[in-house]
Amino acid sequence: MLLQWIHEVLQSPAANVFLEAVAVVLALALAWFFPRLGDRWFRRLEGWGKSFSSSLKWPLLFAFLLPILLRLIQLPIYPPPQPTIHDEFSYLLIGDTLRHWRLANPTHSLWVHFETIHVFFQPTYASKYPVGQGFALALPPDRCTRRLAYSRVGALRSGCGDAYLDPGAWMHSYWGGAVPAIGGALILGALARLLKKPARNTAYMLGLGIFILANSRPYEGFVLCCVAGLALLAWLGKAEYPFAFKFRTVVAPLLLASIATGAFLCYHNWRVTGNPLQLPYQHNRELYGTPQTFYWQPPVPAVPFRHHEIAQNYRWQLSMRLQGNSFRTLWEATKLKLREFWLFFFGPIWTVPLLMLPFVVKKRAYRIPLLAVLFVLIAVGCYSFFYPHYLGPIAGGILLVLLACLQELRKLRLAGRPVGLALSRFLVTLSILSFSWQIGVDAYHFDSERQVKTPRTQVLDVLEKMGGSHVVFVRYTYNHDFHHEIVYNAADIDASPIIWARDMGPFANQELVKYYRGRKFWMFEPDAHPPRLEPYPMILPQIPGFK
Repeated sequence: MLLQWIHEVLQSPAANVFLEAVAVVLALALAWFFPRLGDRWFRRLEGWGKSFSSSLKWPLLFAFLLPILLRLIQLPIYPPPQPTIHDEFSYLLIGDTLRHWRLANPTHSLWVHFETIHVFFQPTYASKYPVGQGFALALPPDRCTRRLAYSRVGALRSGCGDAYLDPGAWMHSYWGGAVPAIGGALILGALARLLKKPARNTAYMLGLGIFILANSRPYEGFVLCCVAGLALLAWLGKAEYPFAFKFRTVVAPLLLASIATGAFLCYHNWRVTGNPLQLPYQHNRELYGTPQTFYWQPPVPAVPFRHHEIAQNYRWQLSMRLQGNSFRTLWEATKLKLREFWLFFFGPIWTVPLLMLPFVVKKRAYRIPLLAVLFVLIAVGCYSFFYPHYLGPIAGGILLVLLACLQELRKLRLAGRPVGLALSRFLVTLSILSFSWQIGVDAYHFDSERQVKTPRTQVLDVLEKMGGSHVVFVRYTYNHDFHHEIVYNAADIDASPIIWARDMGPFANQELVKYYRGRKFWMFEPDAHPPRLEPYPMILPQIPGFK
């Protein structure tokens, strides 16, 4: 009992924050009383890092390979993540669709049985999300993609607060974050280079960043692009270079990249919604009333719903949107967003360098990233939901500002003692130890949530061992958690060995029984205790007086 309690405490976000806070206090004390502690060792390490970073090629290669290596090292502890939240399945549908070399799928004749959250079936069968994240998910081998996307669902921590627990949370889900982070980093990095030395190739890299953000996080990406655009306009007004040179090397490549981005977006919209100017997001809102609007807009009214779980999703989104109707609830929602933002990107360890932010603001080189971070944060605050991957476009900017704060901290001397230098060293060490600590805790408790099989996974284990083709009718209780939707299918529904369908009653279900003649049929009740899977009777019960 004691060990179990300790395990639960160590796995809680509050415990992690508390332990890090205690460690930071100890680091502050050590930096004050023993500022030369480990000085010789740190100097050697920093000298090696300085010589390593003298060439641009090797640091970039290292930055590219490090996340991949970290993920591979963690595989024994964190196996390939299993989708569980409805957003993840919707993103995976994009990946599976792209694997079939198309942007949308034909509507199934019996689509009402497969209707689900964040996916629509009219005029095409497609996800409501942009294509960028799905493109990244389409890159693994086809067999792996199909199995992960639609054959298994395991337990995976989700939501904002729990993401703080996971070492490299964007590595352990299909929600994204890394794709828009790449786009945002390309924009900020290319912009800084263009302002120093205009070059056509650099302008094309900025255009590539615009393309990535437009197809992954278009709203937050648009705000970032506005900041970058204003900076470029101010640069164009300077007389440092002839305007003809600026147009040829910067403006023309950016125009070409923007036209290509707009053309692809219109083509994607046309293939998915049938209207080049209507985003899948907007089309989904017309059909299901979600996603809800920004705080300054009136809420989307309810639409007719065929399934209770989809109606639940609408009511939940509406309740979140209505938080913006009063100052008190809006302030509470904003505080929660700021808390999750702080937990994910900083925590106690990286809050200390942020105290040097006033010194960083004075430096012109960091003003554009700071403005980008500020305006994107304000933009995200205007929407009723927040998850850390929303800030993917400015993740590079946040990291840049944080490193600048750390550099300023290294210069800090108190009473003639190099307290800031010692503290910066201790904080980096603490960050590595915190990362290793969480991995160690999860490795010791290997039977954690990541290995627990959900009811859906248990059914799939049984059916896959059995072999053959199956149709599973899913019957929920009225209070089923709609966030954990089970009815998701592959891009090619009819070719799937296991098809998931909603239980719509014996007479409506008979449509699928006739259509999929030759398959085995099952009734799955995930909310039963324990979850129940039983053969489904393919012959309707005879009702007296009914023929």
